[in-house]
Amino acid sequence: MFKRILVPLDRSEVAEKALPVAFRIAQTTGASVLVLNVLSSGTDYAWTMLQAPMVIGEYVEQEQQDAQEYMQKIEALGQKEQVSLSSLLARGNAPDTIMEVATEQKCDLIVLCSHGASGLQRWVMGSVAARVARHSTVPTLILQEKAEQSIVQRIQAGQQISALVALDGGPGAETLLKPAVYLSSLLSSPKPGKVRLIHVVSQSTLRGRDESGRHEKQMKEFAKMGAEKYLNEVKQRIEKEVGAQLSCQIETVVLSGSDVASVLLDTAKSCEQAGEGAILALATHGRSALSRWIIGSAADRVLSTSQHPLLIYRPEEIQKQPQA
Repeated sequence: MFKRILVPLDRSEVAEKALPVAFRIAQTTGASVLVLNVLSSGTDYAWTMLQAPMVIGEYVEQEQQDAQEYMQKIEALGQKEQVSLSSLLARGNAPDTIMEVATEQKCDLIVLCSHGASGLQRWVMGSVAARVARHSTVPTLILQEKAEQSIVQRIQAGQQISALVALDGGPGAETLLKPAVYLSSLLSSPKPGKVRLIHVVSQSTLRGRDESGRHEKQMKEFAKMGAEKYLNEVKQRIEKEVGAQLSCQIETVVLSGSDVASVLLDTAKSCEQAGEGAILALATHGRSALSRWIIGSAADRVLSTSQHPLLIYRPEEIQKQPQA
């Protein structure tokens, strides 16, 4: 499924933590890796105009030289890992440039770390990752630098990497099913992958439908039955589509709680306590008649607080709407 992987780097050690994951996927699938470094735009040098206008040219030249030398080191690393790797330097707004390059270069996966800092150009990976996650038309795997045990360490330890796919009953959230199955299988190999299809029955939604609270228990059971039926249908469909190609266990889980994001984060934490790596997979927007909880709001909460890797995607029907 993955043929070309984009890895944005800001020349920090933190950002480079995305490379081993991208290399692992590329080595398994034969995909090529494109490493992108976005250099400062003209507005980033505005402060120097007040002090020494002639210095701007020196900064630009030095930054270009440093970036080229850095990319040569990354290319050498790709050769060492026997990965087909190319590099690209560009100037502009970091998140916009990342998304433009991903589209122009026909990348089908972006892998980046959520925090990093880059000297002169000063684009912070945390804010860049957040904007890319919310607006990218390409599935984006965001690694969390603040995690107690990184996904790379878990892969090296031979742990199974589970993908927890949050589904709200709508088609938008289901767009991540195939990428999640492939990622779990590739990163867990030689062990089989594991995908948990998760639906959260929102208690606040149930209370909204029954203000008196007298029928909450019955409504909860009804919602749970509907969710189980829906998840089993999704499971059968995805097993039919990719089951013969990949070694992957698919499970269904119906949970309940008033805070969808907290329920998802707690589930990921439980997986890791059981000795599994966990990747949370969410669409940035989605809405379902089944539960009426909005994936987008949960994704925003998870993105800002999670210590787990995130696989994020913006469904096609949302892509067509103007960006906020």
